[in-house]
Amino acid sequence: MPDSFLIRPAVPSDSEGIAKVHTGSWQSAYRGILPDDWLDALKWQDRKERWDIGLRVGSPATIYVATNSEKEIVGFASMAHTRDEDLDSDISFELYAIYLSPKVWRKGVGSRLLSEILQQIPHHAKQITLWVLTKNLQGRAFYERHGFKADGARKMAEIGTNELEEIRYRLELGQDRHR
Repeated sequence: MPDSFLIRPAVPSDSEGIAKVHTGSWQSAYRGILPDDWLDALKWQDRKERWDIGLRVGSPATIYVATNSEKEIVGFASMAHTRDEDLDSDISFELYAIYLSPKVWRKGVGSRLLSEILQQIPHHAKQITLWVLTKNLQGRAFYERHGFKADGARKMAEIGTNELEEIRYRLELGQDRHR
């Protein structure tokens, strides 16, 4: 029988599980994009400290987690107003992150997390954007399957000592999305 998954808002005690997913996902998804030695050196404990602060102090982001039947966190997503200066932050939101444990890739968890995040966007919002590494073909394919389209914006991201190009994707939000 396939695993059942619960999608729920994140709470402060989720920081360790989120950090483990965050690190493990990077180490798998970015293999071949970022140097192996850099990825291998990532430690979930370093990310946990940042998630502790964000979840306890409060973050402007809406954060949801996916848990399996053993209540283990297997994915998370976060979203808030856009950080892009060329967009109106009153009507533009940004998907900051969506990461899954590699063991649940292609099982519908990412789609369910994305669907839940989209439901949290206020009715007046017109669009949601995200930035993805240009070389992250798996991630780009996921977003394209869900209706996101590259809008032509590009920027360089510094990840560790690596400078990589990111491309912005955009999803126009229809008025009937909250039915």
